[in-house]
Amino acid sequence: MVSSSPSPPEKKTSPRKSKTLLIRLFLWIKQFLDERKLPYVANQACRVYFGKEKASRRKCQSILQTRIELDVQQLKHFLQTSIGDRLLAWLSPLFHFPDQPDSKDGLRQLFLEMAGEQDGISLLQLLHLMPEQAQIDLDTLMARASQLESLVQKTEQWLKQVRAIAAENVEPEQVEKFATLPDLQQLGSHDVLVNQLADEQETLYVQPTILAENTRIIVLSHGLGAQPQDLLSLGEYFASHGYFVVIPHHCGSSSDRLKLMLLGEVDEVFPYGEFGDRPRKISQILDWLTLHNYEQFGGKLNVQNVGVMGHSFGAYTALAAAGATIYFDQLQLACDDNPTADPNISLLLQCQALGIRENLQPHHDPRIGCLCVWDFVGSAMFGEQGLAPVHVPVMAIAGSHDMTTPFVLEQLRLFQWLRSPQTYLVVMEGKAHVQNLRQLTKKMGLKISVSSPHQSQSPRTKFMIKIQALGLAFFNRHLRKQTEAKVYLTASYGDYLTKSPHHISLLNHQDKLVLADLP
Repeated sequence: MVSSSPSPPEKKTSPRKSKTLLIRLFLWIKQFLDERKLPYVANQACRVYFGKEKASRRKCQSILQTRIELDVQQLKHFLQTSIGDRLLAWLSPLFHFPDQPDSKDGLRQLFLEMAGEQDGISLLQLLHLMPEQAQIDLDTLMARASQLESLVQKTEQWLKQVRAIAAENVEPEQVEKFATLPDLQQLGSHDVLVNQLADEQETLYVQPTILAENTRIIVLSHGLGAQPQDLLSLGEYFASHGYFVVIPHHCGSSSDRLKLMLLGEVDEVFPYGEFGDRPRKISQILDWLTLHNYEQFGGKLNVQNVGVMGHSFGAYTALAAAGATIYFDQLQLACDDNPTADPNISLLLQCQALGIRENLQPHHDPRIGCLCVWDFVGSAMFGEQGLAPVHVPVMAIAGSHDMTTPFVLEQLRLFQWLRSPQTYLVVMEGKAHVQNLRQLTKKMGLKISVSSPHQSQSPRTKFMIKIQALGLAFFNRHLRKQTEAKVYLTASYGDYLTKSPHHISLLNHQDKLVLADLP
């Protein structure tokens, strides 16, 4: 597997000896793996490599012993999709299988073999099952580890800067005043009704029981593997504050679609056409509401100035519906094998757009008046040039713990590239991309179990309540044009919403100048 003496490795002494240390470490691990002493191996390997750094050792042990149990057939179907193939292509340079011309084939076979074992998929199990003639490319491994470390450092540095800029803008007196102002974290005074939109399969709408004149509309766009029901509580919240809310069903990228993929009934995680179908769906719904406004809603809906709010793939949808354009040449560069590129998991989704390169038509619905997007994905697809057509107000919400759409590579770039004079960046420290992974996998029918010796039961945080409050403030200001909502779109309100250790920083377009001057 690697060539060196099988004696136990010594304590790490200098960066120059890292490669030699790893070679000896892998050989030493392999020896004990053959005897099935997995916890002992993890403990000793991490002790050798990290010495007395207890926090690092603990994290190391957790990574080495974390096991993922997957259904073999579901994994096989996923690895046959273009997204699964791209994932294998990213991982395959780490390994060399002499009897396999393409390392992807050897790696696919190895993953399926691990999934069929009782111990599931783990780094230690991978080393145990690797054929003797297979090799780990330590140079590539160390380069990838360095890239990940660099991304973590960049994230920490930018979080520190964003927090400092927001802190400069906080007015302590104003923070105290919020206790006397309407609490946007609470439901509004309207009773609500939930219905299914006629002619639109599984698309939901939520409205106040009594519609006021000139009722504003918010469209909520769900992410990959989600359903309209996942955003229903958010829709009910906005409706309780007097908004008419529509939640489209993006059937080509919902949990039902992923369920079919896992069953092997469709070849792709989602069809390439979703990049065009999703924004068109927004316009089709607005067309339907325009057509039926007087007949069904008494003409009380304002269909000419609409807000769109989207999560992840839904954030792409919102921006694309407002005119953002995919630039395929730059996307191709990002998707080509680049060993020095930042690790960005969201490229697995973004690079799918290359499959519709010849057929995707730009889309711009002038009825969209503002956008609120969280966990945005699309930096490689759009770039600064592709976002130039978006002139409406935009609020971008990010999480510091989002490894799927990394804050530094996605939301921060979006904020810096947008040219609208009314843009906001909200950073929630501690927030991940998916708030309820167990619920998501259940809806998809994904048979998966993850176990780790140091799994922490983190307290349930109220990120969604904060997102609701900030979204309401944004729409009140930029859809309803309420001047009194301006005070909520400030760093002071972010500070007011902060519950330690989950700090919330809010920047506006004026802060871009400060960010631009940072190294």
